Amino acid sequence: MGESPHMQALNQLRRLDANRQCGTCAIEDRLGFKNVCVKFQIFVCDDCKSAHQAYSHRIKSVTMSDWSKDEVAALQDGGNVRNAATYFAMLDRASSPLCPKKGCHPDERKRFVVWA
Repeated sequence: MGESPHMQALNQLRRLDANRQCGTCAIEDRLGFKNVCVKFQIFVCDDCKSAHQAYSHRIKSVTMSDWSKDEVAALQDGGNVRNAATYFAMLDRASSPLCPKKGCHPDERKRFVVWA
């Protein structure tokens, strides 16, 4: 039995250029991230996933969770592109000292998640 159409769409979404950069920090993954912060409808890296979970933000796995058509449609309507254009419109995540970097202390990520 093959993958459902909405799950195929979800896997295509995670591989879009905009979703290959974590929706919270500036880390990139050439295949796209496997976690979605449901509150913000963004694809996030494993480190940011943990920071969001520390504040009870619901995280779903692209590969391990069940997804409804409506949940996938919500990601199609914005995802990391909408997040960058709204929450981070005035912040250059690649060069900002506020934005967590690869290998930073988990507390720095948590502070950023609360700040953002």
